Amino acid sequence: LKLIKARATGHQLTPATWMRNFVHSHRDYQMDSVVSDSIAYDLVTACNDIGLGKRACPELLGEVKIEPITAHGQYETPLYGERLGPEDRRGLL
Repeated sequence: LKLIKARATGHQLTPATWMRNFVHSHRDYQMDSVVSDSIAYDLVTACNDIGLGKRACPELLGEVKIEPITAHGQYETPLYGERLGPEDRRGLL
């Protein structure tokens, strides 16, 4: 709740504000309200890296630290690719 409170009171950036700042400070931005392919790619890459814990972003997340996603510690439940028959498929729908 600390993060939500910080955003609500203006002490922490909202995701929308962070994205606007990212676009405005991008080297390819021409101040013409156009988000080019390179800007969009870099923005999506940055968001992905933050979400995966590969990139720290305290201006967006404050003290929240996202641990990197790794294969270690994953669930030990194997997924089996059994084929479903028509009746089974209809039952799921």
